[in-house]
Amino acid sequence: MFSEKTRQHLLGLLDEGYPTADVADIICCSRRSMRRWMGFFEENGTVCQDPRPRNLHADVAIHNFHLTCAVLTLVEKEPAACLSDHVDLLVALSLEFPASDNHYVSAATVYRVLRYHQNTRKKIERLYAESSFIAQCAFAVMIDEIPLRCLLSCGETHTVGGAMLCRYGRSRRNVPCVLRDRDTRPVKRTSTMMEASLSHGVLWSQTVIVGNAQTADDLRLFLQCLRTRMNAYVTGLAWELQPDAFVPIKGVFAELKKHVQSLVYEDSRYMTKPFHLMAAAVGMITTAQVAGQYSLVSNKFSRLRTAAAAA
Repeated sequence: MFSEKTRQHLLGLLDEGYPTADVADIICCSRRSMRRWMGFFEENGTVCQDPRPRNLHADVAIHNFHLTCAVLTLVEKEPAACLSDHVDLLVALSLEFPASDNHYVSAATVYRVLRYHQNTRKKIERLYAESSFIAQCAFAVMIDEIPLRCLLSCGETHTVGGAMLCRYGRSRRNVPCVLRDRDTRPVKRTSTMMEASLSHGVLWSQTVIVGNAQTADDLRLFLQCLRTRMNAYVTGLAWELQPDAFVPIKGVFAELKKHVQSLVYEDSRYMTKPFHLMAAAVGMITTAQVAGQYSLVSNKFSRLRTAAAAA
């Protein structure tokens, strides 16, 4: 967050005739922020949105009536919008509308308001699950008609430096435990997408290095490759006679990160070789482990069907 003195210095540079691009480089701020500060100065004579609290960020966010109402209304009507990935998406979309500068907030500001009003992540997830309960039950009934061998499980997981380290020490029997740790900030962030079936285990995987989020091009490439590996549904044929792996579902490859942590624990050089690391971790996933993930999905659907029948 830029101080009031820094903002005033920026306006002074503009008054002296410095180009906008040069001023942005000197202050290390975006042109969007420059427009906002200039607008504040024209409105109330200061570089702060509200001159009374002098733009104390925490106070402005928490005591902003309109922002609070907007966030709490969103939690009540669309709780999924307040989950972490969705908040980042909302902030990214707001950047496409310069006219809404006075309504711009960061993801950190939204989280601050949520925490102040006791809306934790678990509470929001529970609200989302409750709001979509009917749709979940209907999906569980529908998916129950499809044999598990016909399902092609697709999943994507992000791996950052901190996720590669073991949280607790461990060692083999009668071998002293040695904890290894290092600075994970320079470690590259990876996105791994996989597809697996009950009968053949992991069919294909792809790992890319990404920034803050997965790029659309990577997802498009993954979906194109997935389409060539899926079988086709035969119209009029009973489910028992349908081919394997032609209905894609969201998969949870919990075993992948466990293998990542094991590999890094044994050889820390893997942290600087993300492609080798993820390839080795994917290769360690067995057909039995994939089958275990299918069992978890099946059990979850069974609980939903039971809950729907009871309701």
